Amino acid sequence: MLIRSHADRPPASSIVALTLVVALLAGGACGGDGPTGPGSARPLFRVVAGGEARDTIGPNLNQALVVEIRDSAGAIAPGKTVRVEALRSTDPKRANESSVLLATLASTVYSTFTADAADSSGRAKTLIAFGTIVGRVFVRVTVPELGVVDTVGFSVLPGAPAKFVIAPRDTTVQPGANYSLNVSTTDRAANPVTGTPSYAAGAGLSVSSSGVVIAGTALARGQIVISAQSLRDTARVTVMPALRVTATRIANSTRTVTFVNADGTNTVNIGASYDFSLSPHAVAASPSGVFYQGNPGGGATIWIGTPGQTAAKTLVSSANGFGSATWPRLSPDAAWVYFTGWRSLPARATLWRIRADGSRLDSLGTFGTSAVITAPTVSPDGNTLAVDDDAGLKLMDVNTKASRTLPVVCGAPRYSPDGKRLACIKNGLVTVVNADGTNLRPIVPNTSLPSVNDLYGVDWSPDGQFLVVGASVPTLVSVADGSTIPLTALSAYTQVSFVR
Repeated sequence: MLIRSHADRPPASSIVALTLVVALLAGGACGGDGPTGPGSARPLFRVVAGGEARDTIGPNLNQALVVEIRDSAGAIAPGKTVRVEALRSTDPKRANESSVLLATLASTVYSTFTADAADSSGRAKTLIAFGTIVGRVFVRVTVPELGVVDTVGFSVLPGAPAKFVIAPRDTTVQPGANYSLNVSTTDRAANPVTGTPSYAAGAGLSVSSSGVVIAGTALARGQIVISAQSLRDTARVTVMPALRVTATRIANSTRTVTFVNADGTNTVNIGASYDFSLSPHAVAASPSGVFYQGNPGGGATIWIGTPGQTAAKTLVSSANGFGSATWPRLSPDAAWVYFTGWRSLPARATLWRIRADGSRLDSLGTFGTSAVITAPTVSPDGNTLAVDDDAGLKLMDVNTKASRTLPVVCGAPRYSPDGKRLACIKNGLVTVVNADGTNLRPIVPNTSLPSVNDLYGVDWSPDGQFLVVGASVPTLVSVADGSTIPLTALSAYTQVSFVR
């Protein structure tokens, strides 16, 4: 039974109470045609005060419902038991909500039923509180000893605006696109509140009075402020070109390597796995993508998949003599796949490359590392390979195999599109450093984005202005000022990198 305290009541000015005199005949409906005066053959019942009250949801009405009982002779009937019961809503979706709550004057709690004896004047009083149901609500009044049963009605209005229901609340659109915000206003009990909200668009957006949002032409993270009376709320939108990315999509226990646009459209799968460490990579020069499966400590294999094929194909495995092969990266021209791996125990971290068609396996030399993530990166001209080394950042000329080590910490490096900088992630800290090892600076501290994970990696946008960082939601981070744009359309994806 739902109960509520009525210790604190609103001021009497909040109540509109109408006095209604209604003859309720024994066992019959209101307004019967039988005799109603003294000497009548039927008992009499009338609402003295508090009937047909009108107010918003929730308040405890200061005016009690007062009913008067007379016997069939028209004389007052003190001591008769008067029962009052709140009738449930006829809406099946709100059957568990209270339409009206009741209490006796001596009670400290409200419930859906009261019973009290008529006083010496033949009157019984019941405190009324409106519940959460809007519209006409009723209580049933019963006097069992006299056979009286009837109802008293009240009118309940919506409360003040308390919440906007907004769709979409957060979305991603392409530059210049438009879409409609569907906004409804409700009170605190989810009852619709009439009225038209107003809209105000942030930078990079415009919005009409009817809620049609028009995106600007630049990549941006924008917001629309929605207002009604004192209520304020915000819808957000990411303006994002349909740039192609490769990523890992997680659904239940299955991970799928996909191509997908940054706005969440045009998804194409190229491989599936029950393993998490897939680390997909692709370049614009090829329709294919590469990834690995398995434990880097032993048994990991490298795969290549192409949209339209029935399944991805194994590229590097024990068939090539490898105990483990991981972290594949395509060269810019898609001719080579670079990776790290080992062929015999004790395992030594070694850089390798193999043709994308599986031919010409080539060892590029070893590097020293205690890191778990040993992903290499290839420069845009295809001539230099960079990898995290315990001594710093190791750079290798892929043609001569000559190498040098820069004394900087750069985990899981990625070359910028112009080859002048590298993005790094280690222990949740995202940094950028010049390709010659100078000017190392942090971009994203590990406290500024939730759930930053080294395994998710970091990559450059094609224009070099942003980094995509793997967090609870893949997020673009401005290299210039560190501002962020969450890629909400890719919230189901990890290990995102741009196809460039």
